[in-house]
Amino acid sequence: MAPTQFVGLLLALSALVLMTSHPGRTAQVKGIKAFGLLIAVCLCQGISHTCLRSVHYNGLDPVYLHILVFIGGTAALMGSVVIILKKHRPQRPAVKLGIFIGCYNVLALCVIMTALSKLPGTLFFPTLGCSVVVMDNLFAHFYWKERLARPAVAGVGIAVLAVLLVL
Repeated sequence: MAPTQFVGLLLALSALVLMTSHPGRTAQVKGIKAFGLLIAVCLCQGISHTCLRSVHYNGLDPVYLHILVFIGGTAALMGSVVIILKKHRPQRPAVKLGIFIGCYNVLALCVIMTALSKLPGTLFFPTLGCSVVVMDNLFAHFYWKERLARPAVAGVGIAVLAVLLVL
């Protein structure tokens, strides 16, 4: 890792703190529940990122599409079992949304798997995480017309610089 990339990772961490330190007025989960949820999300995300990265380390880059088909089939099977057990018949809008989300996830995972075959995970995942938070803040401000706190605006600027340094 180059020194500029290390500085970029440090800047990304500080940017994330700035962009997420002031939850909106509509934040429903606070205190110890928020901390527990944060830990659960970090653990699940860490496991999934480790699994994604292991595809490259195990020499499975040429068959990653087969792996994605297996993952999608497993998710479909699990979802079908839940629907059958709950005796719930999904409505057409929910099915359409599910198909859209599934297609989006397949495309996103193809991009992620390709990127991980070319970049080290220590650079890719912080860049991805920082980019997601930047996009979240930008959408909140421009699409949902939320007013961003000054630290969040500074965080977006620092995050953009961090991503440029890491890449």
